[in-house]
Amino acid sequence: MLQTPSRFEFGPFQLDAAEHRLLRNGVEVSLPLKAFEILCVFVENAGRLLKKEDLIRLVWPDTVVEENNLNKNVSLLRKTLGERATGQSYIETVPRVGYRFVAPVTKLGLPVISQIGTQAGQPPGPLPRQEIRFCVTSDGVRLAWASVGSGHPLVKAANWLNHLDYEWESPIWKHWIAQLTRHHRLIRYDERGNGLSDWEVREMSLELWVRDLETVVDSARVDRFALMGISQGGAVAISYAVRHPELLQFPMRYATQSA
Repeated sequence: MLQTPSRFEFGPFQLDAAEHRLLRNGVEVSLPLKAFEILCVFVENAGRLLKKEDLIRLVWPDTVVEENNLNKNVSLLRKTLGERATGQSYIETVPRVGYRFVAPVTKLGLPVISQIGTQAGQPPGPLPRQEIRFCVTSDGVRLAWASVGSGHPLVKAANWLNHLDYEWESPIWKHWIAQLTRHHRLIRYDERGNGLSDWEVREMSLELWVRDLETVVDSARVDRFALMGISQGGAVAISYAVRHPELLQFPMRYATQSA
């Protein structure tokens, strides 16, 4: 559950950092992940000078990137916010130092999150800590995967529009994660092209999605496990099961308890 204000309003825009949403007059605006993260830092620190080195450290922690990456994303933000078209200034450049978000920002109240899957009047218990790691496929795509909980391994095949971080606080997925980790080591990953995995990929196909699942399983070092497929992940899970039936094992004890 959200603990601190993460919703803001400036000009015709509404920003929800926790849900990774930017709206202009109620219509969703698409932004690449890093550009969105930079915008969040700007808005949360509106009126303050942010040095370039501090922005790079916040948005690309433990990663060496060129300053040009920051400049490109700021230029994209300016174009998205429509500074030239409207004449409204949002991002001020302080030459050779950094940037300042100069538009007035209003902090909005916390959204009401329904207690799906919990007993009436009781909020969901705290989730165990998830560990996010990365692996690289045979065609050079960097995949993000997470492991949380303990017990018999349960691998979830990725489906479109996964995001390991945002699912963690999502009112839709948080309760699923909490329940699945009660008896399992839950392993999830972001599909190529979305989430924390590489966005710019040359090809997407069922064959490559199955290979991605194979890469994650190898990286997680699990020998026998249960496999779950939801939505688009169903076809991937079935294809994987046909190729590797010897690796799959359904935990009957848990199934009996949950029935």
